Amino acid sequence: MPDLKTKIKYITLLVMLFVTTSTFAQPYVDLINFNYQAVRTNYKDSFAGKSNLDNYALNLMVPIKLDSQNTIIVRWFGERLNTSTVVNKNCTVPYNDIIANNDVNYSGQLYASFLPIGWQHQTKSNASGKNWKYLILAMPKIAGTVGEKVTGDNFQLGVYAMATRKVKDNLSVKGGLFYNREFFGNFFVPIISVDWKVNSRFQMYGTFPTFYKFEYQLAKQKVYTGISYRSYTRSFLLSGSEKNYMRINDLSLKCFVDVYIKKKFLLFAELGRMLNYSLLDFKYNTKTEILTNPLYRKVNQPFFINCGVAYRIRFDFDK
Repeated sequence: MPDLKTKIKYITLLVMLFVTTSTFAQPYVDLINFNYQAVRTNYKDSFAGKSNLDNYALNLMVPIKLDSQNTIIVRWFGERLNTSTVVNKNCTVPYNDIIANNDVNYSGQLYASFLPIGWQHQTKSNASGKNWKYLILAMPKIAGTVGEKVTGDNFQLGVYAMATRKVKDNLSVKGGLFYNREFFGNFFVPIISVDWKVNSRFQMYGTFPTFYKFEYQLAKQKVYTGISYRSYTRSFLLSGSEKNYMRINDLSLKCFVDVYIKKKFLLFAELGRMLNYSLLDFKYNTKTEILTNPLYRKVNQPFFINCGVAYRIRFDFDK
């Protein structure tokens, strides 16, 4: 059996074979990415109190090269959300006409796991170097409450499709569509974006409106920094026979720094502000708020921190 070092080299080779057929786009791919995000904010209503969210996420990716134009993409993504709040002694419990005799802790643990699997095809470049790249992914997903039995009710199915046109060596345009069958109904997100390497230090890339990044190379192949934007909406099935769900809206703007401790291993950190953030519970397959759970109430827009570690292949390191 090959040792761990040999296995890592083999996986890295697969990734590099994959990216050699790619047009200019996101300048890296993460084989492994783990991050932790902490959000602390106050509730808006008269019950007051503080809302706490701890989010842990793990992302794995393996490309399988078929030939010079076709690649199978396999990913796995999992996340866990821990939410909590405290109702202090002698305060009114939200949505209940009672006074807490002691401090009362409320908490919830939610999770999601999905497995995007798909196919990427790239056309041959024409005389001017232009070509197309097409990507389609099926995205089966389960999302629910930690400790609850997984049933068909936890299941969601999504599709991601993207076409990228290489205009120049440093410029690509792309358009596509993301769809997921959320617990609140059909969720469509049209995507249009531009990836542009302005010069050797500055570039911008992403899949707007879900994600976009303005990146500056502060120290060659060592430190990258900049500003990024993210919009991420998803839903989780709550415990109980009612099949109600919690919806989280996460629209944020943040500053980031990526520090490579080795050529492919990096630590990253982000500090940001939510532009539209909410954790609310709703009746199944509707957009009707329940307003009975002390955890899920309207909150002020918070600042947050995010940090993590990744095994990342940057395509521009050897150029």
